[in-house]
Amino acid sequence: MTGSASANIRRAGMVVGIRLLPMIVMIGMSRPRILPALWAPLVLWTCWMVSEVWIEDRGANRDARPSGWDQGSRLAILGGHLASAYLPAAALVGGAASGEGWEFIVGLTVLGAGAILRLVAVATLGRLFTGHITVIAGQRLVCRGIFRHLRHPSYTGLFAINVGLAMALTSSPAVWVVVAIVSVATIGFRVRKEEGMLLRTLGDEYRAYRAATPGFLPIPFR
Repeated sequence: MTGSASANIRRAGMVVGIRLLPMIVMIGMSRPRILPALWAPLVLWTCWMVSEVWIEDRGANRDARPSGWDQGSRLAILGGHLASAYLPAAALVGGAASGEGWEFIVGLTVLGAGAILRLVAVATLGRLFTGHITVIAGQRLVCRGIFRHLRHPSYTGLFAINVGLAMALTSSPAVWVVVAIVSVATIGFRVRKEEGMLLRTLGDEYRAYRAATPGFLPIPFR
């Protein structure tokens, strides 16, 4: 096994452990009988996490450095994602009904579609995809593939992952709404910081791209 593969396995294990195990413990200790019904969304969610770790450019992430552009948005979007995962689990612990029927199917579909969209975006960006808001030397604007149609497909995918997981885990509309609000707030904060950096560093090239390309959905919303 190569050193890169070993590092990816270790990182994937850490990511899955931090995000998934607390949910399983919370649900399993309080309502063990419903846990088997939740394996489908949890497995799908885990497959997305492992796949993203695997296709990320590890060298680019290692070499990326925090910058003044981030302003806490990295922690905000990670916190929003974790909150969006733990809120449904906490609701189940509190006695909320588990996902079943149409919301379970819709949730799995939205979760899977969001995972695919985000993975395509990450793969398209390659070494330009890092956890930090930064511009590397010689960077050019990426407007090929999915980025011909959306400026922020990875964030659209993340929103779908968050909401889809919530719908698949619990049938509580209140939880879905809270997860959607948290996701919009944290993603929106991150995007404002990211676009500010792109406008300052890429200038008119990014202004023209932003004017011609929708942000999150393939309809003329900016």
